[in-house]
Amino acid sequence: MGPQFSQLLAYHGNTVIAMGPLGQNDTQVFDYVEEIHAWIYQEATLTEHAAAMPLTSAGTPILQQAGKCWMVELKAITATPAFKTGRAFAVAIALFSNDATSRTTRAIGAKKGRVVWWGHPVQLLDSPDAVQDATGGEYEDNPGAGFDEITSTLEGLWNQRPQAT
Repeated sequence: MGPQFSQLLAYHGNTVIAMGPLGQNDTQVFDYVEEIHAWIYQEATLTEHAAAMPLTSAGTPILQQAGKCWMVELKAITATPAFKTGRAFAVAIALFSNDATSRTTRAIGAKKGRVVWWGHPVQLLDSPDAVQDATGGEYEDNPGAGFDEITSTLEGLWNQRPQAT
């Protein structure tokens, strides 16, 4: 599986949680994110977009479980318009490692891996619970469980939305 965002992403207020699954290479070594920079944007009018990006510096630890998932907190950088439930676009560039010994944050200048970029449409869902799960620290020791919980919360919201007729 190549890098990707989860199809359903949480936002609340000025926070968006970028997240996605991780896979493994051809030799079955799990992917690990050394660095990532993601943007989420959503068209509001023909001339204005809501946009979010990480406000952390390079080298900041990434909430992740090798081979399972990654999550990054993004903050809105536009004053208005605000994000709303609906379609948005997600883009990222990341440094991925398959070094089985690199499961800790390495210093800038000591990182290794391959650079990959990607982008695709996503659905934003307003979920204070999912944002809190991702940012509250509860899942720092088990990000995979947090990823599963957030995914389940968002799928529940998605399945409860009004259907077009």
